[in-house]
Amino acid sequence: MSAFNPQHYLSRLRKTLDTIDAQKIARLEQKLGKALKGGTRVFFAGNGGSAATASHIACDLGKTILVGKAKKGIRAVCLSDNVPLLTAWGNDAGYDYVFSEGLKNFAQKGDIFIPISASGNSPNILEAIRVAQSMGVDTFGMFGFEGGKAKKLVDDCLVVESNDYGVVEDIHMMVFHLITDHFKKTS
Repeated sequence: MSAFNPQHYLSRLRKTLDTIDAQKIARLEQKLGKALKGGTRVFFAGNGGSAATASHIACDLGKTILVGKAKKGIRAVCLSDNVPLLTAWGNDAGYDYVFSEGLKNFAQKGDIFIPISASGNSPNILEAIRVAQSMGVDTFGMFGFEGGKAKKLVDDCLVVESNDYGVVEDIHMMVFHLITDHFKKTS
């Protein structure tokens, strides 16, 4: 077993951070800012670690920004949070539909769907993007690796070009925290 050296991971994280397109972050902030001002809903979904990110950021955008100057939070909904509903859809329709059925039930034209996926290839994420598009719901993906199949389906996306799940998930969270911090200070 080799000695623990955090610099290896931190070096990979720094190197990947340097490749992030700041314009993509700005476009995501603009979409979320419009949702904040206009009262439209923003839906998030992900699997595994990306589900945790989706849940965390829905909380931050719905509540945490209120700690600052914001007068209201974003109407954020994490489709990954309702375990009974997820398992019901998984059991009755199949796991590929656990997010798309939630969008069909709750989303409306003009809302935003933000799928979060390291690979961009999860069948339930792909199906949810297709349904969102068919409903007139704007889509902005947060992906890793090379964006996978999802990259071609969404309206816009930020791809963290790394095959390291930890680095991808860390940067996704950092991007959302950048935006949350901005809203706390300016909204």
